[in-house]
Amino acid sequence: MRAARDPNRLPEPSAVVPDRTIARRLAALDAAAVLALGLDVPDTAAECLRALGNLASLQSQRARIYQLCGRRLLQMLDSPYSMLQRQAARVLNALS
Repeated sequence: MRAARDPNRLPEPSAVVPDRTIARRLAALDAAAVLALGLDVPDTAAECLRALGNLASLQSQRARIYQLCGRRLLQMLDSPYSMLQRQAARVLNALS
């Protein structure tokens, strides 16, 4: 018989995947819509792309991300900034 789980005890570190937990929380807050708005500002675009790439680790968010900013991601592949090119390619790769 299994012992009852103590709600005050933290789960074992190997049982928790922090990135997945953060991605789920961002998905619940519809962060994809807010992050898509930041793609038009060059200073924030790289960070928004990084966050979108992490959010794309959730299969439930992939279609939403592509719907909101797929065209913009494709345009960023031709950006004069190499960092934006790499990050956009990373997000598109995560979406496929």
